[in-house]
Amino acid sequence: MSSQIAQLRDRIELEIESMHQGLTGLAMVARHKLITARYNRLGQLEEELATHVGEARAAQFSCQAYIRLAKGE
Repeated sequence: MSSQIAQLRDRIELEIESMHQGLTGLAMVARHKLITARYNRLGQLEEELATHVGEARAAQFSCQAYIRLAKGE
């Protein structure tokens, strides 16, 4: 189970990074659609992670991952 949790956490981080790239990167075309799709996928992954670690921990991980990315870590 821990490998599945690790995979979900990695995928969440990738979705957050992709959303960030859509906001700040060179991807100028269809930004809204890109961000919406990534945000929806992030929600699905967070829900899946919550089945393993609980809603609060899943949300906390997503928030921490976003903060790390925003700080450039």
